[in-house]
Amino acid sequence: MWNDIASCAMIRAVMGEACLTTPPGPTAVGTSASHDVHSRWETWAWRGWILLAIGIAARIALFERDPGRNNVYLTVFAVAADAFRQGGDLYLEPDGWASGFRYLPLSAAMLVPFSLCGAVLGSVLWRLLAFGMLAAALRLATRLGFPFPLSSRQRAFVLIVVGALGIGSLNNGQSNPHILACFLLATLGSLRGHAAGPAAAVAGSVALKVYPVAYGGVLGALRLRHAAWLAVFVAAVFALPFALQDPAYVARQYTDLWNVLRGEDRTGGSLIHAYRDLRLVAVSFGLTMPDPLFLVLGALSGGAIVVACLLLRRAGGSEVRVHEYAFSLTMCWFLLLGPATEKSTYTLLGPPLAWTWLAAKRSQSRGLRALVVLAMVLAFLGLTSLDRPRDERPVWVWCFLPYSALAASAALVWRITGDFRALRAKLTGQPQADRK
Repeated sequence: MWNDIASCAMIRAVMGEACLTTPPGPTAVGTSASHDVHSRWETWAWRGWILLAIGIAARIALFERDPGRNNVYLTVFAVAADAFRQGGDLYLEPDGWASGFRYLPLSAAMLVPFSLCGAVLGSVLWRLLAFGMLAAALRLATRLGFPFPLSSRQRAFVLIVVGALGIGSLNNGQSNPHILACFLLATLGSLRGHAAGPAAAVAGSVALKVYPVAYGGVLGALRLRHAAWLAVFVAAVFALPFALQDPAYVARQYTDLWNVLRGEDRTGGSLIHAYRDLRLVAVSFGLTMPDPLFLVLGALSGGAIVVACLLLRRAGGSEVRVHEYAFSLTMCWFLLLGPATEKSTYTLLGPPLAWTWLAAKRSQSRGLRALVVLAMVLAFLGLTSLDRPRDERPVWVWCFLPYSALAASAALVWRITGDFRALRAKLTGQPQADRK
């Protein structure tokens, strides 16, 4: 029941309409399967999420002697919130070294209510917000039949995959689950033709981390009205801190943030601090990827995502499929070519990986299925202790998660290529050959 209540609230907030009491028809998004009787698999999957939330809250409140242990919220976010409230430095320690906070001043301001609740209660509430937002976004997607109608067991599978890939962020108090929920809500709102709501959802994720603005650009290319609203909301994200604190102080914080980000370099030194992106994959093959090449690849591949989605729409592809590929390909782009990919960032891979596996099961292509299985195996290997060896271990041992994102990206390219072939065959009246 709490999932339905949360979903209704998200619908009203992001889509600007009343909660549907019956599943929407195919003309809206897709035929929803949420009216199916819940299987015991889905029931236990939801219970697993609830137990996970209770377990993490109990760990922090009852069993953790050091509240700061495995608690990024308390050691980074809450510290920045207190600093913003008191007019202190967000990005620099007293000795002049950079702090661990790398987000916009508005992010610190948004965290002030949690920091005022105290170390333990604030830590618990921040994580419960992550659970609630992500659960509501996933529930809303299934109610709307996005990216395709799911049976009860398939919904359970999606919950398990997303939960497994997000458990690290949820446990540590990272903001990735909040961002993923905003991405899902923005996608669903854009699919239903809304502009302001999706732009607000993207802007909310930008307040937590800057890089999500790239997904706003992708959605803006699909819906031009979204681009205009996104510009308004992102400008508000940057401007609002000036109304919450002394303008000179806020301007100084923006300058400090720019200097810290410009001087940060994790491409050398210990692999513990290296970003888990395409540069690390190159290192695992004995190659180096200069920053200019990395930026060029990011720009070209980001443009390719937009072009592919627009061409699919022009070829007659459904809006549901266009938005699914826009979402899934951009999540993989963030992981492989984004500005700051850490292990916790792979929370974003959960929905694309689960959906692509379910789509591959419907496909006749054994190669596609094998590719998705490889991506899933690599992803779950990356979640184990094998992904945290000593520095003297081979570099490739650190790359299970980037390898998984590469395999998932290849599977998505495989799928979208197959869709183009199917649409071409439909237009020419020729039967499509089986893809083995």
